[in-house]
Amino acid sequence: MRERVLPPSPSRRGFLKSLSIAGAGTALAAVGSVANAGAADAALQQSAALIGDGTTDDAPAIQAAYDAGRQPAFAANRTYYLNSPIFLDRPTSLSMFVLELNGAILKLGPNLPTTDAFWRETAVKWAFFPNTKRTALQSGKVDVSVNTRASGTNTGALISLIVRNGTIDGNGANVGFAFANRTAARFESVVLRRGRALLSWTDYSDANVFLQCHNRAGGPANSVLVEQVSSGDGLLMQSCKADAAVGLARLKYCRGAEIVGTVTGRIELDACSAIQIRGGHQEAPIINQTMVDIRSSDVVIDTTALYLTRGQAGDALPPVVRIADSGSPASSVVIRDSIEMRALVRSDEQLGSLVAIERAVPGTRLEARGLTAVVSVRDIGGLWSRSVGPSIGGASAVTSAVSRSLATVASGDFKLQDPGTGWVLSPTTAPVSATAATPSLWSLSTVEEIQGTLPAKGHRYRCQGRLAGGGYTPASAFTSWVTPTRGALRFLLAANGAVQEMRIWRFVGTSATANAYVAVPAAALTHTLYDTGANVNGFGWKPGSTVPPPG
Repeated sequence: MRERVLPPSPSRRGFLKSLSIAGAGTALAAVGSVANAGAADAALQQSAALIGDGTTDDAPAIQAAYDAGRQPAFAANRTYYLNSPIFLDRPTSLSMFVLELNGAILKLGPNLPTTDAFWRETAVKWAFFPNTKRTALQSGKVDVSVNTRASGTNTGALISLIVRNGTIDGNGANVGFAFANRTAARFESVVLRRGRALLSWTDYSDANVFLQCHNRAGGPANSVLVEQVSSGDGLLMQSCKADAAVGLARLKYCRGAEIVGTVTGRIELDACSAIQIRGGHQEAPIINQTMVDIRSSDVVIDTTALYLTRGQAGDALPPVVRIADSGSPASSVVIRDSIEMRALVRSDEQLGSLVAIERAVPGTRLEARGLTAVVSVRDIGGLWSRSVGPSIGGASAVTSAVSRSLATVASGDFKLQDPGTGWVLSPTTAPVSATAATPSLWSLSTVEEIQGTLPAKGHRYRCQGRLAGGGYTPASAFTSWVTPTRGALRFLLAANGAVQEMRIWRFVGTSATANAYVAVPAAALTHTLYDTGANVNGFGWKPGSTVPPPG
């Protein structure tokens, strides 16, 4: 069991004890200790005092509504300006404040305070401070700590803030919405626009929830919906989305999180354990950046579509998933029943790697279970065919181990790890019984969907399979095709289950010498291939002389 990097200030037992002895009296106090007629009138007056013109500071009216035990009444399509902090500081562990925005916008202003508790970037300003006493504000800075915790030094608050159905607008500034003090928050159908983060916290703020939220670009480049800088477990993010230029989550010291059904948006994991990313859709090529960045963490990526980055040969093509350990503990990453998406566009482009292990320590491990690769081109109705792949990259020692056994990678069931003596790639399932059936290339046609660079002339192709059990099949017969215009060719590669790696040669005209060669993982019975000129399904052709075809 790993030790927590940031231990809790007081133990969690204090919190549990407070729940067990609180009883009905504490619960009633949580609803609001000011339940007299005067307080109710004050709450109604403060709700009416909300201006919503986008320039008048509405934070004092929201603070007054909280103090009176009432929800502020927001009007749809109005913009409410928050230019001073709001403290949710009832001295109880069961208090809850609900912001039902009703389609309104909360616009964050420049006069909000900072906190040194957000140590990653202390210049970030924040609007809400759940479970922190308002007396913690001094000279534009809030001391968010155990000493200023509203629920007391011995316990946290269960959940202090719920925000629904609206937009948080950071106005392009380095400003976040809520910074919690050992308490949870819940965001439902909330858009973060041009801001730094919806939430961060200090000291074990557990069970934070994000449902159908969206992070829109236009503010800080490192914007995320949630940025964790202190321990906090049991995070749930479901059906959320981010513009490709910004992120979904940046987690550190998290012990248990589920990120489900999300669309695009960077996920960064540092020193985390028991993280599951499931049912996601990550389109890395929109901005050509890594979508899942892993450091010293235990992660499972399950049933997720992972689109490869793309560009020209020589371009920096980052992987979709990057593992970069710089110290203990070593990362353990499992990719299960997921799909490498090779989306080809209207040009001859090379594709990046699915996973790259760029830095490692002894024990760093990647495991695949049921990993497959598919390919599609633009304008064919979203139809995907089985492709050669997947592609694993990283440091030279990693790629060397992979290149020695593309057959193992092609199976989609393998382990790649460094036990401290060098990288080892090994299958996790028994190879198919080897046979010597000859593979074939057939059903060629020109491709109008891709503006490739394949010259308008005759081409011949030949292939040979590498068997899972070792050795090679006989080489296929030549298959010829004449491309009437400069562009691309589509053809099918057929093999049997014993073949796990395919070697393909391309010849120009009647030449007996191949001008291009590629070796690719190939474990399915049939694969759809697109020769776009310099690449085939995003794998770069090499000079044919590097590996002469069999006689």
